[in-house]
Amino acid sequence: TPLNPRADLDGYLTFAGDGARGDLGFEGLTIVSGTTHLNGLSVPWRLTGQMKASHAGVAMDEAELRAGEEERALIANGAWAFERLPEPKARIHMQARQLDLDRLLGAPNRPAGRRLSALVTEALADGAFFDALPAKVDAKLEAPNVILAGESISDVRADVSLKAQDLPRIAFSAQLPARASISLDGTLETGAAAAFRGRADVIARDIPRLATYLTLLDPDAMRLRDLPMRAIEVSGDVNMSGVGAIGRQLHLRLDRSE
Repeated sequence: TPLNPRADLDGYLTFAGDGARGDLGFEGLTIVSGTTHLNGLSVPWRLTGQMKASHAGVAMDEAELRAGEEERALIANGAWAFERLPEPKARIHMQARQLDLDRLLGAPNRPAGRRLSALVTEALADGAFFDALPAKVDAKLEAPNVILAGESISDVRADVSLKAQDLPRIAFSAQLPARASISLDGTLETGAAAAFRGRADVIARDIPRLATYLTLLDPDAMRLRDLPMRAIEVSGDVNMSGVGAIGRQLHLRLDRSE
């Protein structure tokens, strides 16, 4: 979805070097803003910080990113940089004390959980987007508390590495509702048959309650209630897609007790 950016600069030009070989740059306060559209929802956003730009690249320390209307905006702080040499590369590291996705994505006729699921599905289905990236992107997000579908998801950490013609790589971990946790580290296959391949560590100590919660994101999660156990711990190498999952060298611990 286009970001439709606008930039406002308040600073000064810099010049380093001699004569025609000098490097023209900029240092000062920069505000980049715009509106993007997420699954039928218009989301205004604004990125603010002290920026340094030169022929070698661009960097912004102590950056603040706000997404959403003011009364329900998500706020994250951190830094980002873009380097031209030896190859184009962008690095992003953002932290947020709390991300209330219900306030950002929710609507009376479209719960936030279902909208988020649709956004993830759309992003993974668009393999052409990843192949067209002009630079490698390494992004990290940390949030001790995320509100989604009326519940708190804690200790959220996500590391994503994107590069044209390579499979996206992701490391993700979080403490989920219903005394559950998840940790993934592997690659994502994009396109119509999107899939995750890599290491997975999952703990679910109350499967019926977890299934009830996950149906707020995907109605098919109710199938978890059909499992013959109440709790499960699983770790190992997996291949997961919308069709099913295959595991290798798995360590399983099952609990049938009520």
